[in-house]
Amino acid sequence: MQVVNQSWLSSFRKPEGLTRLGIECLIFSLALGLLAITPAAFSQGCVPAHYMSLSLGAQGIMYLEPGEWEGDISYRYLHSETVFSGPQEQPQLHTVGGRNWVHSVDTTATYALSSRYSLSLTVPLEHDDFSLIQGDKLRHGGSSDGVGDVRVVANGWLFDPDKHPQGNIALGLGIKFPTGDDRVLTDWHNADGSISRRPADIAAQLGDGGFGVVLEMQAYQKVVGDLY
Repeated sequence: MQVVNQSWLSSFRKPEGLTRLGIECLIFSLALGLLAITPAAFSQGCVPAHYMSLSLGAQGIMYLEPGEWEGDISYRYLHSETVFSGPQEQPQLHTVGGRNWVHSVDTTATYALSSRYSLSLTVPLEHDDFSLIQGDKLRHGGSSDGVGDVRVVANGWLFDPDKHPQGNIALGLGIKFPTGDDRVLTDWHNADGSISRRPADIAAQLGDGGFGVVLEMQAYQKVVGDLY
């Protein structure tokens, strides 16, 4: 993903001699390149990452006209119980590691400023059931649910939508706001049998407590018929 400012997008011009077929081949090659990136290069360790859907949703098959709205809902289910240390799995820690069952729903509203530029607001909802070994050496469970970190993203199509209805590349730059609770508490069973309140496992927190920069890149290309 790349950071590309709007002034660069506005001043982009098609190089001389680059035909529509050439541009479509470029888009298709770039999309294949994104798919070919090995997941091992983005290993996240043992903490399940929060779900982040792309802000443009189903755009691309049909472009939005200026002033139009589009709504999208994305869902992810994640079950995590494998323990890693860096990129290495630690099977000997499986029985004492944490367990997470996460349901994530992203609701996105996109408003078209023009046929080329748009703004997207994404409100994530999350529910996490978790369990872990506590101070009494027994496994106990808990849950967290609520609104996650809201995101606002500005999107721009790299090529003129009117001239490229069958393929294009979209770039997005936005901000993540710390709207999700990063201080979710749960019961903690101590060794002496008492129960106290402590922060839940980091994977169960609804937010990370800070602002963030959102970078997006997505592409689509018509292959044949209704296959994209």
